[in-house]
This record gives sequence, C-alpha cells and structure tokens, in this order.
Amino acid sequence: MGVIGAEETKKKKLIPKKKEEKPGVKIKKFVKTVHKKNIQTFKEFMKEGKYSKAYEITQNWKISNEIVKKAVENAVVSEVAKGDIDQARDVANMFQMLNPKFMKKTVMAGLPKAINAAKVTPEFMAGVTDFLSSKEVDIAFEKAISKAKKYTLSAKEKEKFDNLFKKEMVSDYLFVQAKHLQKYGPKAWIGYNSKDLAEFQYIYNKLIDAKIVSGKKLKVDGIWGDKTSAAIKNLQKKIVAKADGKPGYDTYRQLVQYYADQGNKRAGQLIAKLPVAKKTKKHWEDWTKATLKKEKTKEKEGTKEETKKKENVVGGAGTTP
Repeated sequence: MGVIGAEETKKKKLIPKKKEEKPGVKIKKFVKTVHKKNIQTFKEFMKEGKYSKAYEITQNWKISNEIVKKAVENAVVSEVAKGDIDQARDVANMFQMLNPKFMKKTVMAGLPKAINAAKVTPEFMAGVTDFLSSKEVDIAFEKAISKAKKYTLSAKEKEKFDNLFKKEMVSDYLFVQAKHLQKYGPKAWIGYNSKDLAEFQYIYNKLIDAKIVSGKKLKVDGIWGDKTSAAIKNLQKKIVAKADGKPGYDTYRQLVQYYADQGNKRAGQLIAKLPVAKKTKKHWEDWTKATLKKEKTKEKEGTKEETKKKENVVGGAGTTP
C-alpha cells in the first residue's frame, strides 16, 4: 500500500460512525417535538382569544391540567378586565371550570382592572354579582382605588370644562354623571376611575373659583387621597345632607339642584329628571332592572329597524326593472 493510501485509511478510522437510532426512539422524539409545539400553540390561542381552537387541541392532545388551568385562569381574568363577564363565563364553562371557587378567584382578580379601565356597566355588574357577594365587590373597588394610575387632563379636556362653566352648562355634565351613577346603586361613587376623579378634582377647583365652595384647590391627578376626600366632604356639607367623602349620585344630583336654585334654567329642567335617591336595597335593584329593561327594549327596536331596512333593500332590489 502506498503512502497516500495509508493516510486515507487513517482518516477513515478517525471519523466515528454515527449510531443509528432505533425506530422507537425516533418516534418518541418526534412526538415530543409535536407535543411541545401543540402546547405553545394552545397558549397562543388562549392569549389571542381563540378559545374554541385551543379547546380542540386539548381534545386531541394530552396537555397537563396545570397548563390548561393556568391558561384558562388568565383568559377569564382578561375577559373580566375587558368588562365581558359573559365571555369569561363561557370560557370557564368550555374548559369545565365553571365552579364557584374558580370564578370567585378570577372575577376578584379581574374586577379592579375593569373598574380602572372604566369597563363597568349595569349588565357587567349584574353578572359579577353571580359570583361575588356585595362585600367582595366592595373589596374589589377598594383595590381599584389603590391601584389607580395618575391621570392628567389634556388641554382640550380642561377647555371643555372651562366652556361649560362660562356658558352655565356645567349642569349638563353633572346630570350625565348622576345618571351614570344612578345605575349602580347607593354604594357607587366617582373615584374608582382615574379619569372621572381627575374631572371631579378639576370641577371642584372651578367651584372654588366660582365661590360656591371655599377651601384649598386640589391637585388634578386622578389619584384618591385624604385631601380629595376632605375636599369632597367640604363640598357635601355645603350642598348635601350626608358628607361621606364619596361623590355619588346624591352629590351630583344636589349639585344640579344647587344650580337650579341659583336660577339656572337648564339645571331647573334637568333636576326634574333626577329623582331623589331612596337608600333601600330593593329600590336600587328595581331601578337597575328597569334601566336594563329599557336598554334591552332599545336594542330590540334597533334590531327590528335594521331588519326592516334590509328587507326593504332586498324587496327594492327584486322589483327593479
């Protein structure tokens, strides 16, 4: 054998031979890779709100209960935070987790976020009370206050309120806020949502300028604190019988009444539409039910009108020569 041939033989000996995997090992590795991808896809579908697709994966592949439970928990909290209690309920039901303990935990976690994001509606709160007691709802609202972020009113927003005071139309804003609070019962008050509170703080300062109340002006930041609470009590002592530091329905109604008493014609027209709040639980429940009934009736009427329009369009299309 020549020198070149000997060198080639040495090289061949140095290169290790690859061990061939058994067919069973290859299949196991393949299945493991696919399983990892399916878990990742499942998590992505849950984050994206594609719950039906995520559920299909759990039916075809064995995904651990821990992974599924965590994903469903996050999804339900997310839906509650968006103010969609029905979707939250549906997601929990789809994955067989619609039980009191699970729903209480997730709704309690999502409710403060919904409050701070101003996603609370009468329908939403009606759904929430299926899972939380009134005491637990109060706790959630208190958490929302503690987690409220600073809100700075823009120049345009400030200009809007300045114009309202100039044109003596501030009663319109107060009326809208009173109607808004009217839906939620005697415990509801402005303060959970940073934007609403910032607006109240700005209005309070304008009331000082107008010499309706006296005292130090508030920092307009949408953050609840002792100074804001004390200022509201100061205002309530001037216009409302009960001074609790919580600007609720009565506070806004009495502010409209104040302007009406001062001879503001617009406020006089509006105060007639704001009944005196009775502090009984049944009264507020009846009030909320009546409000929801009116809203549902409006929705039905709107749907009927849309259907008629579509029918007219179709009928018109058919008779066109």
